[in-house]
This record gives sequence, C-alpha cells and structure tokens, in this order.
Amino acid sequence: MRLSLINISIRLKDADRALKHLTVRDDPKVFYGIAQLILNTKSGDESRRYIEKIFNLAQSNPQKAEVLWVLGEHEKTLGNVETAAKLMSEARSACPQSATQYRLLSLAYVFVNLGDYQEAAKLFDEALSNDDTASPDVLADAAYAFKRAGNNRKSMEYFTRSIKAYGSRSEDAADIRSKIYSPGTPIGTRGRILLFLSRSGSGESNIGGKTHRGQEIYYQMINDNGQKLSLYLSYGLTLSAENDDEGWDTGMYVLGLRYKPISDANLSIALERHWKQDEPNDWQMRMGYSWDKGSDLNVVDSSWDYLFYYGEVAHLLDAGRTFAVVESRIGRSTR
Repeated sequence: MRLSLINISIRLKDADRALKHLTVRDDPKVFYGIAQLILNTKSGDESRRYIEKIFNLAQSNPQKAEVLWVLGEHEKTLGNVETAAKLMSEARSACPQSATQYRLLSLAYVFVNLGDYQEAAKLFDEALSNDDTASPDVLADAAYAFKRAGNNRKSMEYFTRSIKAYGSRSEDAADIRSKIYSPGTPIGTRGRILLFLSRSGSGESNIGGKTHRGQEIYYQMINDNGQKLSLYLSYGLTLSAENDDEGWDTGMYVLGLRYKPISDANLSIALERHWKQDEPNDWQMRMGYSWDKGSDLNVVDSSWDYLFYYGEVAHLLDAGRTFAVVESRIGRSTR
C-alpha cells in the first residue's frame, strides 16, 4: 500500500508526498526514483534541502549509491563534468553492483570530456569487454580513448571490434580501418621550419632574420601502456639572411634515446650525442615536461579555458653548461 502511494506520488510529480512515505527499508530503486523527482520538480536551495533529506534516509550503500548516481547525471546534464565525475565515482565506490553498463559508459564519457583518457579507457573496457552486441560507434570511442591513453594493444583490439560491428556500413568501417594502423606504427618523422625576423637597429627599412630548419626520424622501441622508449636521429640547420648565398651558418646532427617513464604524465628524459658544425661535439642530458587543459573539443560547453605549460632543462656534459626554457599559454576556446 505504501509503495503504491509512492508510485502514485511520483506519477503526480508530488515530491513532498513521495518523500513522506519513503522509509529506510525501501528498495534502492525507490530512492533513485524519488531523487529524480526532486531534481525535476525542485530547484536551488529547496532542491538541496530535499536531497539532503533523502540522503539522510539512505542507510545502506546501495541506497546512497542510487542517490549519488542521480546527482551525478544531473550535474552532467548541466555541464558540470568535474562534479559529475566525483559524484558518479563515489556512487560506484559505494556500491560497485550499481554501476550498470549504461552508467559505466556515461562515466567514461565524462572522463573523456575531462581529458582523463586513462580512467575513461578503464571504464570503457569494464563496460564493453564482454559485450558482443556493443555499438560500433561506442567501440570506436573506446579505441580512441585507449589510443590517447597510450595503450596501443587495447586500442587496436577495440578498433578491430568496431570494424567487425560496422558490418555492411563500409564507409564507416573503412574510416576506422585507416586508424587501426596508426596506434602501432613504431616509425615516424617530424620536422619544423622557423623564421625569425628582426629590424635593423639603425632605423633602415631592410629586414633581417634567421631561418631554422629541423627534421627528426624516430623508432619507438617500447610502448607499454603509455611508457615509451624511442631512438631518434635528427638534424638542425640555421641560415642568416645576410649569409643566404654562403650556405647554412650552423648545423648539428643528433642521435638520441628518449624515455617517457610515466604513462599519464608527459614527462620525457633523453640522452643525446651532438655532432656540430665548427664546434666541439658533446653529450647532452635533457628532461622536459608539458601539461595542457582544454586543448580538446569540449562537447558540453560552447566556451572553455585553455591552459598550456612546457618546461625543459638540459645539461651539456663536456662543456659543463646547463640551460632551461619555459613556455606557458592561457586563453579561451570556443566552438
């Protein structure tokens, strides 16, 4: 009889009456339904007071977890993804059995939006590892999360599953198939051309400057869940505007070994051998770290903060010189 009154109250959107009939003995799903009703019918301080009442009535972990799931999903819809991640993670910890596949995937996408690809990949895997009927789009999202987390083996596994799930959707499958090779490709190259301009101090109108050109070829020997070891060969050449008819001013070739010891931090340590034009050769130790927030597309907010930091310190062993560089940026991104 009492549960029938609660069900009627929920259908009538009467949170006061539903909460009046709720007891500590009720099923966790009843707590879920009433918590949803409160958030749908109350707002501001009134909503917080009602949620506090229902949370105080929740005595068991399953009951508390259901209220936390409701709060987390509500914050997610409002775009408060950090709060949503905290509440939903607390719900999962309080009652692991309450973390259905839908909820695990919902939390995974929250962590994707936060840029925490390590945690997102774990949640995707927990939700999808034994699901043979999973959506190919969700499987592809899991693959990208693993790729961004640096786990190439699992990324390839989910890319392959996604291709199979697409079936006759050949264009989608072909697009995913083009990605399947990139996670495991151990050889790559990158280059740069920089132009530095300067005005003559005498006030003359001629503009001088320098051009710097560089290229690197690397072989990734180890990639163990984001921990990487690479061997690389690079060169750098510099040309001054006043000497552009006489060839490159300076040149340097570098053979190095670069190690990324921490999966979820962009920290690298390198040992290099330098061969320089018109200067003594040398050994160099380098350590660099970078961090950014807001560089990825935010699918919830139309505008968000962008932060970037890069720092590097290096020591020339033979010359006995140490130097460091720091770069930081702050801005606002929109879509």
